[in-house]
Amino acid sequence: MKTMFMIRTLMMHASALALVSLLLHSALHAQAYPSRPVRWIVPYATGGLADTRARQIAQELTKLWGKPIIIENKPGAGAVPGTDFVTKAAPDGYTIGMGNLAPLAVNPSLYGTLPYDPIKDVAPIVLLERGPLVLMAT
Repeated sequence: MKTMFMIRTLMMHASALALVSLLLHSALHAQAYPSRPVRWIVPYATGGLADTRARQIAQELTKLWGKPIIIENKPGAGAVPGTDFVTKAAPDGYTIGMGNLAPLAVNPSLYGTLPYDPIKDVAPIVLLERGPLVLMAT
């Protein structure tokens, strides 16, 4: 159990470092990034796994950058409104979103139409976490 915790902690720190590296790489060619707070949209309720992970990483990024990372939860409707909010934001790097299987892969097959295209409207930055997914029947 302790080993699993250590592995998850290591993965979290590695993911945060990768996120920082990718965001800074593009920002180095222009101006200092970030020059203002960054909004991180989590399309799930406060206190869940996605929210907790985002807050852990945001805390470390805030220390590193010296600028706050503001977590905004926009839960509901299978993460569609929160994901749509991210896709409609200005593409300036100051609004990022938490995405996962539901809004990016499952929802397109469940809903006839979505207000966003998960192929064209979003681009992955970094893989934050992996976990088992099991489908069972009785």
